[in-house]
Amino acid sequence: METFRCKACNKELKRGDTQCPECGSKDIVRIFIRIAFIEPSVEYPFSAHKGMKLGRDNFRLYKEYKYLEKEQFEVIKSNDGWKIKGLPGVTNPTFLNDMDITNQTVDLKDGDTIRVGKFEVKVKFIESKEEIPK
Repeated sequence: METFRCKACNKELKRGDTQCPECGSKDIVRIFIRIAFIEPSVEYPFSAHKGMKLGRDNFRLYKEYKYLEKEQFEVIKSNDGWKIKGLPGVTNPTFLNDMDITNQTVDLKDGDTIRVGKFEVKVKFIESKEEIPK
């Protein structure tokens, strides 16, 4: 996901804005947001920077990955953030914060918990910044 912010007041801006409408600053930064899936036993968590279907092959380094199907859930990048869809036809349902989301698309937020059987990961949004030339 990509967004733009004013460096001075942190207001989110529209693509193409050259000045912050809130404070007038011309210091604008482009923010790229990717998702990391955190599990305590994994030193280098799997992360995604674009929408994709995820499953067993993506999480082989994680404990309990065997509960996942080849394609278990999908993360979807949208204009207003990230969404997650639990894919239909799976043996073990996908839960987001203890809510069954199988065959549903819902907002995904920083700190959410995804669980499938005994497989469980925390979602962490990680921002990378790029200065926009004035």
